[in-house]
Amino acid sequence: MGERFFYFGAMMSMVFVLREVRDNLLAMGGVAGRLAWPAFILCLSGGITGMNETVFADWSTWVSGTTVLFLVLTISGLVWAAQQIVAAPSDGVEEASIDAAPEPEGAGLVENLLMQRLPEDMRAPVVRLEAQDHRLRVVTEAGTATILMRMSDAEAMMPGPMGLRIHRSHWISVDKVVGTVRRDGRDLVLMADGVEVPVSRNTKDAAIAAGIRFEAANEDPPAARIS
Repeated sequence: MGERFFYFGAMMSMVFVLREVRDNLLAMGGVAGRLAWPAFILCLSGGITGMNETVFADWSTWVSGTTVLFLVLTISGLVWAAQQIVAAPSDGVEEASIDAAPEPEGAGLVENLLMQRLPEDMRAPVVRLEAQDHRLRVVTEAGTATILMRMSDAEAMMPGPMGLRIHRSHWISVDKVVGTVRRDGRDLVLMADGVEVPVSRNTKDAAIAAGIRFEAANEDPPAARIS
């Protein structure tokens, strides 16, 4: 029984480490990003085959190794397809576009790696960032794009005075806040793209210090929101 727990524990640890390496390579983009999935599949298949060959005396390296590679390739393909479906904007919930035309290229934009990861037609002042697992939804005045990046990495690229992490899954530009509202006992900020973003209790003081005013008024009627 102890050997089985050790076996599965070692297997899960290997999968976790390889997945983190894969996601970091994907976030780097370029050649590293293109090699991330093939490297993950080969390393995982080889690791599983090697571990099984060590643990099971009757393990056939060639035949069973090929089977493992096929299974890992199939499952990885399904996972990749599911990630693409989840990352795609859903009908009816896509953020509203900003009517104002985007500023000229380079005007009022902060030169950082985040802008370089966006399509050229989306490179405009940032309204807000929304974390979606290892992906990041970037809302600018030109529209919305979803990229493979962690919120912590994107936040580190943004200048401190420009905005703040107002919730575990949300970063906002302070100058893109158009109002605040309190609903169901929660404070929310209304952003320039028409979406309400929740405010964590432990970040409210920082939001006030950044100049966001929270009115103690009657609750407004329901509007577009993010849970």
